[in-house]
Amino acid sequence: MRQNVKPTQEPVPSSDIKNLFFNSGLLDIWATSLERKYIDRFGNCHLTSAGMEWIFNELVTKFKIESEQALLAAGYAPAGTFQEGTEVVSRNGTVLWKLPDGDGDHYRWDGDLPKQVPAGSTPQSTGGIGKGAWVSVGDASLRNDLQKTDGSKIIGYDSSIDYPENSVGFNIGNYAATGATKKLKREDRARRALSTSDFGDDNVDIGNSANQVIASLATEYSDSASNLIRGGIVNLPRGTHASKTPINIEKHRGGSGSISLVGQGQQTSAIDMSGETGQKDGVTGGEIGAVFGELKDFSVQNTPRNGIRIAQNSRLSLTNVSVDKNTNEGMVLGNGFVNVLTKVIAKGNGGAGIRFDESVEHNAHVINSGYAIQNAGSGWILGQFHYSVMNGVASDQNGFYGYDIQKTDGLVMNGCGTESNGRSGYFVSSSSAKGETDNLEINGAWANMNNLTQSGYPNLLLVRAEDGKKAKVTIKNSRSLPLNGEVIPCIIAEGDGAEVTIENCNIPNGAVSRNGGYLRIVSETLLVKNKLVPKNTGTSICKLRSPQGHARFNGLLTIVVGNNSPDTENRNTAIYHIMISKSIQLGYQVIEIAKAGHVNGGSATSPSFKFSIVSDQLVATPVDSLTGDTNFWFEIDTESQILAYA
Repeated sequence: MRQNVKPTQEPVPSSDIKNLFFNSGLLDIWATSLERKYIDRFGNCHLTSAGMEWIFNELVTKFKIESEQALLAAGYAPAGTFQEGTEVVSRNGTVLWKLPDGDGDHYRWDGDLPKQVPAGSTPQSTGGIGKGAWVSVGDASLRNDLQKTDGSKIIGYDSSIDYPENSVGFNIGNYAATGATKKLKREDRARRALSTSDFGDDNVDIGNSANQVIASLATEYSDSASNLIRGGIVNLPRGTHASKTPINIEKHRGGSGSISLVGQGQQTSAIDMSGETGQKDGVTGGEIGAVFGELKDFSVQNTPRNGIRIAQNSRLSLTNVSVDKNTNEGMVLGNGFVNVLTKVIAKGNGGAGIRFDESVEHNAHVINSGYAIQNAGSGWILGQFHYSVMNGVASDQNGFYGYDIQKTDGLVMNGCGTESNGRSGYFVSSSSAKGETDNLEINGAWANMNNLTQSGYPNLLLVRAEDGKKAKVTIKNSRSLPLNGEVIPCIIAEGDGAEVTIENCNIPNGAVSRNGGYLRIVSETLLVKNKLVPKNTGTSICKLRSPQGHARFNGLLTIVVGNNSPDTENRNTAIYHIMISKSIQLGYQVIEIAKAGHVNGGSATSPSFKFSIVSDQLVATPVDSLTGDTNFWFEIDTESQILAYA
C-alpha cells in the first residue's frame, strides 16, 4: 500500500495525510525489515535497525582484530576467554573478558603457571585483579591508572611543545601571563615571588626560612656589568611567626647587597622571637658592606637584643615597619647614606625606640611620620646627622627624652611632636667625647606635659654643652604646654657653648641660660592695644627682662605711640628711641636718645610721654597736664639684651 501513496515534498514538519501514511510504512521497514537501508520521501538514504546492528558488529569485529594484533605486537598470545574457559601456560598468554558481560579487556596471569580458567568465570572469581593475580593489558587498565591521583605521571610531556588549550600539556605549562607572549616554566614563575613559606615551616623558625630564601637568591647572583643581579625580595606571610634565627640580609658577594623583606602589613606580618636568649637581633646585616633594598610592611618583636640592627646602609628604605617589646633598642641603624624611613614605629622597647648610632655618620636621610612610644630610654636617638630632614614625627611616653640629638650638623625637624616623656621633649648635647652640634633647626615643634619624672627638665628643649663644645640650635614657630603648675623654664641653654636662637615660640614659662649658655631671641614688635593713660599719672605699658631669662637687662627700645590703631591714617603719633640699663650697682638707667612727632603735649590726644622703669616695667607718664585720659596704642621694638612682653 505504501507504493500506492505518493508523498508530497512539503517541508518538515508536515501534517499532510499522504506524508503520514508514507512515513508509517517507512517506520515498519526500519523496525522489522532485514534490509540495511531505506529511502525517505525526499530521496535520502538512511540506516534501518538491521543496518545499524550490522555496522556495530563490523566495528566490534574490527576492534577485536586490532586488539589481538596489538597484543601480538606487544608480545602477548591470546589463549581464550573467561566465558568459554581456557588454560594459561605462559607469561604472555592472555584471556579476554568479552563484552557485554565483561569489560572487553585482555588479562594476563601474574601468579603460578599453568592457570586453569573455568568456563563462565571472571577475573575476580579466578584469583582477583592485582599484583600476583590477573593484570589487565588493555585500555581498561590504562583508564583505571589514569584515574588515580598520580595518573598524570604516565602521560608524556615535552616542555618545548605548545600544547592546545584544554589539553593536559597545556595545563601543565609552560605559562604566559595574561596578554603576554613569553611562556615560563612553573618553577621559574614561582621564583618571581619567593616566600619564606616556600622554604620551611614559618611557625617553627621563620628566620631560618628567610635565610634559606636569601641563600637561594644568592645562587643566581651575577657581577657581570651586562647582567647585574644582586639580591631580591623575600616575602613574609600573614600572621605572627616564631623565629629562632636572626634574618641576615648581608650581601653575598662583591659590591652591595639588595635584599628586601616585604610582609603583608605592619600589624599583619610579625616576626616573634619570644623565649629566645643570647645576643640575637631579629633582622641584621651590613657588617661586611652596605645594605641596600627595602624593609616593608612587617613587625619584629620580643627579640633578646635589638629588633632590627643594620650596621651599614645606603639607599635603604624602611616603610611601615614596627619594632616592639625588644630587650634592647627597637632599631639600631649604623653608617647610612640616602635612606628613607616612613611610618616606622617603635613601641615598648627596653632601650631607645630608634637609635641612629652616634659613633658614625647618617647623611641625606628623610624620616617621615615615624612614632616612638613607651620605650624605656629615649624615643629617638639622632647621632651625627648631616643634610637630613625629619617631618611629622612623634615621640611620646618614653622614659628619657623624646629626641636625643648629638654631634649633628645640618638637620631640620619640621612639625615633630613630643608628649609625656620622663625628661625633656628635645635634648641636644655636646662634649669632648660626643662632639659638637650646629645648624640644627627645630620648626613647628609641639611639646606637651613632658618632665613626668619632675626632675627639673624643661618641657620643650634642653641644650647642654660641656667642655666648651658648641651645641647650637634654632627653634621657631613652636609651642610648649608644661605640666599644670610647673614653673621650670620651657627652654634651657646650659653650659659654655650652648646657644639657642628662639623665634616666634609660645613658651609660657620663658627660657633661661645657665653656666655660660646663651639665648638669642628674635623678637617681634610688641603691640599694646588701646591702653588708657590717665592725666598726670605714670602707667605701666609692658614688662622687661633679659633674653637670658633673668632680671638684668641692657638694650634699646624704639617706641611708636599713637592715639588710634596703626591702621588709622589720620592719627597723632610720636616715636621715641631710648637706651635702658638695669645693673646691680646703678639700678635702672633710662636715656632718651631721640624723639620726634607729637612729643610736646598740648592736648589730651597728644602721644607725649616721659618713659621710666618701675619694678622691671616700662612706665609712660604724660609730659603735661593736658595730655591723657585717652587710649593710646604702643608699638615696642627691642635690640640687644632686652625683651618687652605683655
